Amino acid sequence: MACTDDGDWTLTLTADDDASPAQPDSMILTLINASPVLTITSPDPTPGSDPTFAIDEAVALSASIVDPGTTDIQDCAIDWGDLTVPDVDAVITYCSGSHAYAAEGHYTITVSTDDGDGGTDSAFVAIDVIDDSKPDAELPDVDILDAVEGSGTPLDGTVTDRDGDATIWWTATPVADVD
Repeated sequence: MACTDDGDWTLTLTADDDASPAQPDSMILTLINASPVLTITSPDPTPGSDPTFAIDEAVALSASIVDPGTTDIQDCAIDWGDLTVPDVDAVITYCSGSHAYAAEGHYTITVSTDDGDGGTDSAFVAIDVIDDSKPDAELPDVDILDAVEGSGTPLDGTVTDRDGDATIWWTATPVADVD
């Protein structure tokens, strides 16, 4: 026998031999609530993975909820970690939401569920939000020490510009001993 919700259940066992009156006997079965189990499936919740998103990019969150009390309706709350009002929805087995961040930073998204019978669970995922409108310039980690005066010197560097609107140029500024 499996009951699908917590509470008191009357169990009755009846014996009947078709010759005598049926003989029932009853007892009370009290089932306690089993807490739901919440698992974030997206973005990647692996510790240390910290998925990266751009400012104003939609961050889609998905979480599964497993509750042995199949009649329980879950409250699912998503706290996006940026002081906005958490999203709260009534769900059964799946929780999802989408949010865009207005500022760069490291954020922890916390998802909580409550089955209405005292059972709760929560999980979190850390993400990074970057301003992808800023270009990034990077030079090799070694100085050029063998350039010859009056000759061309090959230069190497990397510019990353996610939105493609950067202008790049080189400048040369004397450091010391230049006459």
